[in-house]
Order: sequence, then structure tokens, then C-alpha cells
Amino acid sequence: MSIFRRRRAGFEREAIRIAQTVLGRDVAVEQHPEIDAIVFDDVQLNLTSLRERYRELDPSEAHGWLEAALTELLVSEDLPDQLDDTTALMPGLRPRSFVEAHRLTALHRAAHLEPLAARPFTHDLVVPILWAQTHSTMSLHETQLVEWGLSHERALEIALLNLAELPVVGWVGVDDRIFRLIAGDEYVSARILTPSHFDRLAPGDDFVVCVPTRSDLFVSRTEDAESLPTLFDISRAAASDGVPVSLRPLRFLAGAWSELELAQNHPAYLSWRTLTRLDDAREADATRHLLQDLVGGDVFVGSVIVREDDETGVVDTVSVWSEGVPTLLATADLVAFPRSDHDTGFVTAPWRRVRSVVGHRMTATDHYPERWLVESFPTSEELAELVNP
Repeated sequence: MSIFRRRRAGFEREAIRIAQTVLGRDVAVEQHPEIDAIVFDDVQLNLTSLRERYRELDPSEAHGWLEAALTELLVSEDLPDQLDDTTALMPGLRPRSFVEAHRLTALHRAAHLEPLAARPFTHDLVVPILWAQTHSTMSLHETQLVEWGLSHERALEIALLNLAELPVVGWVGVDDRIFRLIAGDEYVSARILTPSHFDRLAPGDDFVVCVPTRSDLFVSRTEDAESLPTLFDISRAAASDGVPVSLRPLRFLAGAWSELELAQNHPAYLSWRTLTRLDDAREADATRHLLQDLVGGDVFVGSVIVREDDETGVVDTVSVWSEGVPTLLATADLVAFPRSDHDTGFVTAPWRRVRSVVGHRMTATDHYPERWLVESFPTSEELAELVNP
């Protein structure tokens, strides 16, 4: 049940080929789709803005434009030693896996880890401070802010002021109860950081907001329960074309943001649960390959499966704990234990039950999303206890 469509491979291959030509064959250029960037030496070049412009151009013009834009970026000077012009500072909105991917990339390349200038927004979203260029953006490090004599708080204040200065077309009705913010840039989702936009809809109201990609922001009123399933469907569809932010709906109430929670009897519960579980699986997958490269072949980095119950329509996330395979197991709703002697081929148990019965076989790690190292398999007695409390 994957929703985020793979990006066109042709663009990435072309970007790497151009970068390799400009930099020389002795410089290793690596693609890191988890952070939507190509990496070489100690430089990380984000591709988002380049890709969006590349897609807009006629194919006959796209290659020449990309070559010129990339060449300009690759041979341009480094960040200024002194920050005389602060207009290039901008805020972003990113999934928390973006920061984890940055950490894993540094570990994999045995490079010094420079902490990103980013702060939590919700549990699963962060706000990085960006250096905006004509064709791309760079995520700044905390040390860079220190070198410029800026505190993080002051840099973020400036970035938010710069964001507020960008033009916005305004709210466009998807229907009479769901609205979409139109701005024509890659900071649309980041507009939740300047919530005065919501006053144009209804000052002080209670909103549900979806930011599936960097270029999307959809909103409806929380009290309008009948519109929420449609809002969630629209968000899910938008997620298939763009750089992901989050499928997890947010709530804006009394000037404060939180992750939306719905009770099981809410009309939009099934749609909401589907989005949150798809997002959980996406976050786990976003760093899985980087983590696998880091730990090597002795430990398997498990994926998260999204499963829908045919009878109830309830969607759950599932992690698989296999016998004889040391695994970094992702937290999920359910854990499946392969068993050839079982009718379905699996013994399945809720996560809380698994932690209670075989938690002694699980070692916590410092990864995000949360993962547990499992190196031994439950006994027959423990498996029986899992399914027969």
C-alpha cells in the first residue's frame, strides 16, 4: 500500500552525470534519495528546486538548463564568511527522517557529524533553517549560525520574516469546505509556520491541516467531520507527486499545533488511521537503506508493512521478526513471527503484548523511527503466550 511515487530516475542520473563532469572523475558523487540530494566531499546539494523547474521545461530545453544551473551551483563560492545579507535565510518543513538521514549519511561516510540547524515542530516534523539560492536550497548547520554570530532563535526569526515576505496567491476552494493554499514556490507547506494565513479563512477557528508534500497545504475545519475523509483522500493523492513532508494530519487550535487524534467512532477514523500508518511506513523506509548500508550484512534492517483488514477496513503496520536473522525491528502495531507449523504461516501479536512477553529479547537503539535489535527468536512457549494471553 505504497503511496509515495518514485521520482523520475532520468533526472537524478542526469544530475549526477553533470556533477561528475564538472567536479572531475576523481570526486565521488553519491545519490541520497532519502534526503533528496547528491553528496560529494563535504557538500550536500539538494535537488528539489532543480527537479521542479526541470519538469516545467520543454524536454528540448531541460538538459541545457540543468547543466547550466548545476554548473553554477557546483563552482559557486562557499557560504559567506560574514552574513551581510540575511534575505537568503528561509525556514523549511521536513519529516524527522530528514534529520536522521543526515546523521546516518555522516556515519556511513565516516565524516564529522555537523548537527543541522533544525528544531522539532511536532514529534515527526522538524523546522530546518535553509540557505536559499536561485536554483537550490542548503540546510544550514548550527556551527554556521555560530560563525555568523546568530543564535538559532534569531536566525529562525529572520527566516520566518523572509517567508512572510514571499507572495501568496491565497486560498482556493477544492470544494466548498476544503481549501488549498496557492503560493507557487517550494515553501507552501512551511506556511504553517506563519499561521496568520488561516485568519483569512476564519480567525481563531479550529482547523485540520494536511501537508503531504513541500508544495501542498490543505485545510478544513475540525468540526466538519463529513469533510475530513475527503480531505484525507486529497492529501493521499497529492502525496504521489512531490517531495514528501508528512501524511499525518495536524490540528491548529487556539494558535497551537498538534498531531490530530481521532476516536474510533469518528466518521473519519478509518481514513485518518490509514494516513498515519502509511506515514509510519514511509518514515521507516526513508532511512532503511542508509541504515542497512551502515550496519552491513550481519543485521537485517526490517521494513514496515501496511496491512488492511478485509472485514473491518482497519489499517495496521506490521514488522516481521524472523528466526535466525538478527534484525533491527521497527516499532509497529503488530509483529508477525513466521511459523511453518501455523495455518497462516505467521503468529501475529500486538506490539504491547510483544514488549510484555519477549521484551527481554529486544534491545533499544537510538534510531528514528524507533527500532529494536532482536538477535534471538521467541521459544514455542513464548509464542503460545503471545497469542493466548
